[in-house]
Amino acid sequence: NNQPCSQSNLIYENDPAKFHTFINITPEFTDMIVRKGPCQPTNNVFKYPTNEEHRSFQESWFTKKLNDGTLVNRDWLSYSISTDKMFCFHCQIFGKTKRDNWIINGVSKWKNALHKILVHETSSNHIDASLKFKLKNQVLPILPSLTEKRKFEVLCNRGIVKELIDITLFLSRHSLAFRGHREKWSDSLHGNFKDLVELVSNYSPTMAPYISNLKNKNNKPQWSFISWRRQNELVECISDEIVGIISKSIKDSPFFSVSLDTTFDVSRKEQLSFIVRYIDQNSGSIYERLIAVLETPITTGCELMNVFKQTCDSLNLDWKNHLVGQSYDGAANMRGNYNGLQSLIKEINPHAIYVWCWAHRLNLVITDVVSSGINAMDIFGNLEKLYDLINSSKIRVKYYEQFQKERYKKKQIRRIKRVTTTRWMSFSYALDVVLSTYLAVLDTLEIMRSTDGPSDRKSGFEAGAILDYLKSYRFVWTALTFKKLFDILSPTSSILQSKDLDLMLAVSMIEQNKIKILKLRSDESFENLSQEVDAFVLEQADENEEFIQLPTPRLRKKKKMSGELSDDELILDPIQNIKVNTYFSALDIVQRLLSERFSDQSIGVLKDLSLLTSKVIYKINRDPSSLPKDSFKFFLEIYGKFVDKKYLCSEYLQFASIFNTLITSEALPNTLHSKSKEIFGSESEPESDDGSDEEHSNSENIVSNIKNNSGSLQPIFQIFLNKGLISVFPNVYTMLKIGLTLPVTSSSPERAFSKLKIVKNRLRSTMGQERLQGLMRITCEKDITINYENIINTFASKSLHLLKALVL
Repeated sequence: NNQPCSQSNLIYENDPAKFHTFINITPEFTDMIVRKGPCQPTNNVFKYPTNEEHRSFQESWFTKKLNDGTLVNRDWLSYSISTDKMFCFHCQIFGKTKRDNWIINGVSKWKNALHKILVHETSSNHIDASLKFKLKNQVLPILPSLTEKRKFEVLCNRGIVKELIDITLFLSRHSLAFRGHREKWSDSLHGNFKDLVELVSNYSPTMAPYISNLKNKNNKPQWSFISWRRQNELVECISDEIVGIISKSIKDSPFFSVSLDTTFDVSRKEQLSFIVRYIDQNSGSIYERLIAVLETPITTGCELMNVFKQTCDSLNLDWKNHLVGQSYDGAANMRGNYNGLQSLIKEINPHAIYVWCWAHRLNLVITDVVSSGINAMDIFGNLEKLYDLINSSKIRVKYYEQFQKERYKKKQIRRIKRVTTTRWMSFSYALDVVLSTYLAVLDTLEIMRSTDGPSDRKSGFEAGAILDYLKSYRFVWTALTFKKLFDILSPTSSILQSKDLDLMLAVSMIEQNKIKILKLRSDESFENLSQEVDAFVLEQADENEEFIQLPTPRLRKKKKMSGELSDDELILDPIQNIKVNTYFSALDIVQRLLSERFSDQSIGVLKDLSLLTSKVIYKINRDPSSLPKDSFKFFLEIYGKFVDKKYLCSEYLQFASIFNTLITSEALPNTLHSKSKEIFGSESEPESDDGSDEEHSNSENIVSNIKNNSGSLQPIFQIFLNKGLISVFPNVYTMLKIGLTLPVTSSSPERAFSKLKIVKNRLRSTMGQERLQGLMRITCEKDITINYENIINTFASKSLHLLKALVL
């Protein structure tokens, strides 16, 4: 009996005895019952049964005789054929109480039936239910039109909110402000959000009448979709949709790693950016997504651990089981071995290995090498002084730009860069600007010394000192030496900051850099550098000026201590001196620092993961016996719960044995049969069209990409996806996923901070934390495709007014 009502459940369509057996009476069911009316069978259709007292229901009771003799139909009285009882039709539908016999059990004592009818129809509850019935009966004919009107209004409102979502996305993705100083419709400007709403209304038939009504004080809508509160709710709904999509992708993966970093914002609050890294199982793409921006006044390891746990729990991320890696910078609160965040996480989750950010480590190598000798300190110290000298005056900046236009026509105007900044490779950028605009820099210093010198002796002296230094062989030798270093390290630094870089490719790149730097440490390379120095001087020097020659080292007599048998040999040749103490010294320091800073390449897990690179797989393919006996030992110790230890090695050998076949099959064309040429039985050579050449070229690119990126795991992972090998080699596939999920750098939090400076600038410094987090998610993850219907439904749940306006 306890089931939702529908007409098909009734034995008799309007039998009142069946009404009370249904729950969840819908408005549609009520309308249907009202249309049917009470059950009032007549004697010529139905014969009323008699009871033991030979009494029965009387048809005459359906009518009431008034004092003036008028007969009125009792449209509330309903007879149940199935139970031989009478009910109150009005009270069953609109009655306040559901315990009355007239509603549930029915009345069947026919001896006093007429009296009971008179008593009930004069009761207050019955009169109230009858009034509701009469009103319902009157409006019933216009209900369909009202329903259609409401459907149309809801559809229009959802269209308006969809356009508001697009406006919110536009402003958020471009990091633009929403509100203005004054936002009244009478003002000329109302803020970016309302101005865009007004602009869209000029071309939108849905938005136009709504905005027109908002401006009309006498005809304002019941609710506003564009108030500051609604703006915040739209941002929150879009942000929740984005983080929901990210959370679902992580659960599908299911492995993920994290990167965290902190910084001060413009309002002097400590902001934490929380990045997750995971693999898309369908496309094989590596993603690093921003999932939270949180205010953290206290940044100790324990406090960061609490923030980490709260964030993961709020997003339902199973970090205790599926977190496989973590990457931070070198701060003690992050990488500390005792109370650092990484150690606290590893106490609960031992397989969340810590990777010290490779980009930060390379930056430390560069910072050390630029301070490794007198010539290195002099060149970058003078570059920093040059920046201060030129940029401290608007006239000097104008001179510098003017000389660039005269010297380097049709080239982009450059600006002097700082050396001591936190930007990646700031030393390289500063040196590159000076070398590429060398003559313009000299002209600027010349005019500074001649015009500013008489009135500002300090500036005149500094300009002359830097000018003399820049016009010396010592500067040229040092500058071109570090340019060679930066030409190797700068691309590596840029690649190490990319989101889709995997750990094995990073290892391979560092090893390649070591080899390149080792090749530079030769007499032949130094001779090439000498030729470059002479060419630079010949190209840049004026006819009437000569470069200052390298100074001859001063002969200093060093006291010989007792027990010393030999004297220190002094290098008196200037060229030999700069070769040993500047060129070779810088190369040796970089080589040593790369080995020291990246010494964790020898970690067992990385050695095991290197077995999955194409370079090693090729070797195993040729000689399976060369696979070390302790292969995958360290990987299994950490990640053994995710793979089957018995079958990992055998799967790997089987995969290696067919690797050449898989690579060759990648080069096959997409179509076997040509449209116009026979392949079989033709003695002449088939002529290839442009399409086949392009296919062959693309296939060669695939094979070339795999060979060129022999240190990366990503091409191997793509083979698994393209060939459907996941079910064939499940343990190798899991190992690949974990290897690609391991973080390389913590550059993504740094990128988030760059956006933070734009989103929360000095004009928006009072922005709330929830709004800031929502805007940061939208602007940083603009490539995620959102579902408008989900956002509108979430937005509708924010208040009863919105629910009424947006949901039927």
